[in-house]
Amino acid sequence: MAVFQTYLSFRAEREVFLDIPSTRKLQVKISPFVRCFAAAGLLWLNPRRMKTILIVFHSNTGGTYQMAEAAAKGAASEPEIRIDFTDAADAGPSNLLQASAYIFATPENLAMMSGVMKHFFDRTYYPVLDRIVGRPYATLVCAGSDGENAARQIHRIAAGWRLKPIAEPIIVCTHAQTPEAILAPKQIGEFDLKRCEEVGATLASGLALDIY
Repeated sequence: MAVFQTYLSFRAEREVFLDIPSTRKLQVKISPFVRCFAAAGLLWLNPRRMKTILIVFHSNTGGTYQMAEAAAKGAASEPEIRIDFTDAADAGPSNLLQASAYIFATPENLAMMSGVMKHFFDRTYYPVLDRIVGRPYATLVCAGSDGENAARQIHRIAAGWRLKPIAEPIIVCTHAQTPEAILAPKQIGEFDLKRCEEVGATLASGLALDIY
């Protein structure tokens, strides 16, 4: 089942001042629940600002998932942006059509993107062809030693859709070479997670500012 998340950032307690004519300023405490409800209402009243980033990922050993999660964290820095964080096995044409931008995250298996990620593109390529032209995207690849071929594969597909890359692909090499190391759970380092987070933040801020 696709996981859909809306990220809104609020402080636990914020003092809000209301200006009322002929009256002194009133200091009001607003609960987090009321602030979230009000924010949702404002977004509903202004749907133009409801832009979505679709993060499509597949992960066998956890590395790609961590990278995608870091990108989602970065994108969450913009409260006007919604995050559709969906496994490639569950994502379909509707996810692509409803989003304004994309992050594609895949492991590199045998010098190619993962089979599940390839199947996602196979299922969605023609249904959305010519319907998502010009939308921005970024690529994340978790590889054992290279990753370039998987990144090139995604680039060719995105070029067919006429998407716009916002940055060079983020490729993280785990240097797993033996069967045991390749199949073992992965732990991505803080430096590389920060790179992924920055890509998510860049994409989100560009959408919020109507740069993309």
